[in-house]
Amino acid sequence: MFVSEFLDYVYIDRENTAQTRDNYLTFLRVFSSYLVQNSYLKERLTEGISVLGKRLYRKLQIAILDGDIICLYDY
Repeated sequence: MFVSEFLDYVYIDRENTAQTRDNYLTFLRVFSSYLVQNSYLKERLTEGISVLGKRLYRKLQIAILDGDIICLYDY
């Protein structure tokens, strides 16, 4: 399946986030639905491919130290 290979390339090789990979999947779903509706294809190319979701990507949050806040305030 070249669609899943492309999505793996976007997510793994290009090191994009899961959200970016899911955005590509959404576009490909809409496009493949268009192709099926207009009889260019018999079935959707994205059938069976699921979204990764934002749960796989968590931002690293760190607190700003008091000394750094004072430096910013003084600046």
